[in-house]
Amino acid sequence: MSRRTPLIMVAPNGARHGKAAHAALPITEDELVETAIACRKAGAQAIHIHVRDDAGLHVLDADRYNSAVKAIRRATDDGLLIQVTTEAVGRYSPEEIGDIFDGVDAPAFSVAMRELVPSDEHEELATRTLEQAVARDRAIQYLLYSPKELERFVTLVERGVVPDVNLDVLFVLGRYGGDDTDPASLVDYLAAFRASSIAHKAEWTACAFGPPETAALAAVLALGGKARVGFENNFLHADGSVAADNAARVAVIAEIARLGSRLMEQTMSQTVRQPLSQIAAGDFRKTLGCFPTGVAVITASTQEGVPIGVTVNSFSSVSLDPPLVLWSLARKAWSMPHFAAARGFAVNILASHQHEICHTFSRNVDDRFDGIAWHRGIDGLPVLDDTVATLQCQHWARYDGGDHEIFVGQVLECRNEGHEPLIFCRGRLGPVARG
Repeated sequence: MSRRTPLIMVAPNGARHGKAAHAALPITEDELVETAIACRKAGAQAIHIHVRDDAGLHVLDADRYNSAVKAIRRATDDGLLIQVTTEAVGRYSPEEIGDIFDGVDAPAFSVAMRELVPSDEHEELATRTLEQAVARDRAIQYLLYSPKELERFVTLVERGVVPDVNLDVLFVLGRYGGDDTDPASLVDYLAAFRASSIAHKAEWTACAFGPPETAALAAVLALGGKARVGFENNFLHADGSVAADNAARVAVIAEIARLGSRLMEQTMSQTVRQPLSQIAAGDFRKTLGCFPTGVAVITASTQEGVPIGVTVNSFSSVSLDPPLVLWSLARKAWSMPHFAAARGFAVNILASHQHEICHTFSRNVDDRFDGIAWHRGIDGLPVLDDTVATLQCQHWARYDGGDHEIFVGQVLECRNEGHEPLIFCRGRLGPVARG
């Protein structure tokens, strides 16, 4: 399964700055590795890398990239998503950008649409390059430098020039060599994004310039986006002081993310402790158990591709057009971080003969898939065999549901095998009762 961009990515060097700008800016491969280790400890989950030639200048060189990717993977125990830039900086052609996609063995790439598709005549090359990358299970992040570029990008997706697969965009708030970022510029991007045809299926990240970077990325995280931070765009803390290194900037943004998460948890815990209703939890659960439901196992993959699953009866349809379904998961569930990070999930509706599978995915066992027949579906989703029906979904939305999170997915594929379903009512499992 393709890896989605994590919450915090560090961009430690970029194409333009050298040691004269900051002594801790990584230029060599060894310095990139040291920076990756430090930034991972500070809270980064991904790194966006540029490589330099012997003179310290930005270069699109497949051999240098492959060497750096291997070194970072080895030093971090493959604990960072490594994203390779294809930035042209006016020196490289769309064809040479395509060569980097073809020649570098990295899990993720970034590409500026205005560099890959500078004109209509480059559309065929762009489509070929991007489709080949998607076929190789490479994650692609599309860099957009203005809301106008976002509008063009959406058009390219709608026309099929850009593959409509795992869309991931980065909003550049400000510009190189220009004024510091105005955090309010995010509003223009989001207005265009939310009005577009990709809003329900694309993920978004943002980066910013100068001391306002901290405030801008705090707003990004609060509004549901992801943050790219680092010396590529900014050396300064919010108070104007110079950061010691990339890890120092990462630590600031990671703390903001942690505080936001903690605030949400505190708000939710207060809501749970001070209910409007005085219904006893046991009575409520017993009453709900009077409503017969089917039983499903929700499956997904971790970012490392490991299959996970959990038994639920909180499954329901939402919409026919588009086809949407929902299910819910306890916030305290061990699998919550994995489902929250997954691009999609499969709903496996159990048959009457699958009691043991129901129990297996309810237990606290190391490998719930051991001894169970299953296969990989769309985008690598784990799909159980011989069920009543299966719906393979991509992530649509996630909502607060008290002590649960509500997951909504858009159905990409469904099948119905015609078996008798497994039913749950008043704490018991059984087949459909026949009159």
